[in-house]
This record gives sequence, structure tokens and C-alpha cells, in this order.
Amino acid sequence: MYQNNATDITVVMTDMGMPVMDGYELCHELKKLNPELPIIVSSGYDDAEVGSRLSIDDIAGVINKPYGPGQLREVLKRALDGSR
Repeated sequence: MYQNNATDITVVMTDMGMPVMDGYELCHELKKLNPELPIIVSSGYDDAEVGSRLSIDDIAGVINKPYGPGQLREVLKRALDGSR
């Protein structure tokens, strides 16, 4: 999906627990295609678990579930602004 729409996609938000390809594998594959793509990880795991499997340089942000609209807005703003 990303390969067919890369010019229209400015940020990706993914969950870690998905069928077929989990969020960790998705992040690695997307970074191969576009190392500059901001990726936000949504997870029920703690930050240490996510950080043990992904480099902080590979993700633009982490948002822990459950989260509200304000938290989502902030993590999206930081990811699109390029700040952590």
C-alpha cells in the first residue's frame, strides 16, 4: 500500500500487534523504502518494550493505549514537525 501511495503519505501510525506483519516488521520495511518517513507507534506495551525492538531513530513517536484525541494530536504534531 505504501509503495503505491508513497507520494501521498506523510506519516504512518501503526499498532504493534497486527496479523501477518507486526508493527515492528512494518517499521523496518517502511524504513527500507523511505528512511525519512515519520512513523508513530501505538502500543499497549511500555516504552521499554518498544525501545528494545526498535531504534528511537526509526520512530517519530510512541503513543500508549488507551489515548485520547489530545494525546494523538500532540504526537502527530511532533512527528510532522520533526521533533521528539
